[in-house]
Amino acid sequence: MFRVELRSNVFRVYAGLIASGYDLFALLADDPVLRVIDEIRRTAWPECVTEYFARAKNSMEHGVNPYWPRAAMLLTASFHVNEPEATWTEPQLPERLLGSFPAGPEDKAPEILKWLSELPDVWDQMSSGTVYDDMWARYQLAAGSRIQGFHRATGHTLDSFVRLTGVSPQDLPRVCVVPNPLQAPQVADFVARDGVIYTIVAEPRPSSIVHELLHAVFGPGVQAAKDRAVQFSRLLRPVYRKMVDMQYAWDQSPESWLRVFEENLMRAASIWIEHAAAGLGSGAVRAQACAQEGFIYVPVMVRLFFEEWKGMEDLDAFIENILWTCDRLS
Repeated sequence: MFRVELRSNVFRVYAGLIASGYDLFALLADDPVLRVIDEIRRTAWPECVTEYFARAKNSMEHGVNPYWPRAAMLLTASFHVNEPEATWTEPQLPERLLGSFPAGPEDKAPEILKWLSELPDVWDQMSSGTVYDDMWARYQLAAGSRIQGFHRATGHTLDSFVRLTGVSPQDLPRVCVVPNPLQAPQVADFVARDGVIYTIVAEPRPSSIVHELLHAVFGPGVQAAKDRAVQFSRLLRPVYRKMVDMQYAWDQSPESWLRVFEENLMRAASIWIEHAAAGLGSGAVRAQACAQEGFIYVPVMVRLFFEEWKGMEDLDAFIENILWTCDRLS
């Protein structure tokens, strides 16, 4: 059902980002991974490598994560980088890699797609000689001790997920959790590839582990209720500026509202799963923290998950109830 492993392509992306200035990781002073980070910074990478990865940092004045969405786009691309050269030419690139990527149209502009299409060449530049291979080997030794803790947390979280949602384990995508202490601990990235959901996180938080699974399980239901949900687009107004800053909304269109609604729903479901054993009171505390961040519909959604969830067969009615309840309260 799941596995936990370090992955060379994830390390290579973050080695490039760190070489170009990325410093959002949060590690204790005695963490051996810091020695690898120092080595990355001291390495004389080709100028084309550092210049390339520096472009992953956006220049927008808003946004809590200056590397969204381009660092996540690089991760997605890195799972395809060894495919034949022809697959990297436009227009195949946006169709294959970014068709359903959760970002606004401006983040899929031609110049961004052209930049991404250059990744295979930069990839080769990074791996020339033995420097990269030796660095990767040292990183595996430094970060490998995390795998056992990630494995325990993932197993426990997925057991709770199956028990609470009622979804059969056989109906779930395979999951590969990739520990990545090089990234910001607040960030979770997800890549779907060959029937596997790769969950890339710095820490084994239950909410991050199940987040993309929840998209896979609830996403079709949200899309099926799209026409109904769009009738509640007014619910975007009170959170619009916050959601733009959080980079979950890009305009006030129905598509933007659906993204915001689904993200509120995923956070609520994650809290429900993580705090099910402790009860609604424990989950409500976390839900209020989400509300303060701008996800103001999470508290009522969490309450409804605890009090009214009946199973996947009732998902349509459940989403309808959520929309009406949020509308009344807002």
